[in-house]
Amino acid sequence: AKNLILAHAEAFRAWRDNGSPGKGAGVALNSDYCLAFDERDPKDVAAAERCLEWQAPLFFDPIFYGKWPDSVNRRVAPRMAATTPGDDDDDDDDDDDDDEWQ
Repeated sequence: AKNLILAHAEAFRAWRDNGSPGKGAGVALNSDYCLAFDERDPKDVAAAERCLEWQAPLFFDPIFYGKWPDSVNRRVAPRMAATTPGDDDDDDDDDDDDDEWQ
């Protein structure tokens, strides 16, 4: 997900740097809706919540909140590559904490 987000950020910067042609830019995120098989079973409820978090929020949260969803951090953060300075630095000095994204 990280490389896809960074690639889209680079494409957006190229679009913006070339005069923002067309009618605008945006992001469209798609996901399935997940329900617990048994709503009385806490494990099923937790699995449904993870299912939801690992779809659109996997892309949405880093873009809009600057971090991965909590369940992603809990499950895979120790195995994820560290953020390298400049990964998503757009050099606009807007102090939006780009380099803190993990």
